[in-house]
Amino acid sequence: MTTRVRPLTPEDTLDRALELFVENDLLILPVVDDHEHNRVLGMVRRFDISGAYVRYLHGPRTESA
Repeated sequence: MTTRVRPLTPEDTLDRALELFVENDLLILPVVDDHEHNRVLGMVRRFDISGAYVRYLHGPRTESA
């Protein structure tokens, strides 16, 4: 069990989110309102962030005819 997890905030970029996933070596990270209060707003999966990053780099997927 990990006790020292660096959480995400709503202001974090996709780059920062990926960095925190690697740094924490976790599949899910908490999202907090800010680092002062640490009120948990939700959780985000590494899978979702990775998918969003790929879409950001390559644009939306287009269907072939």
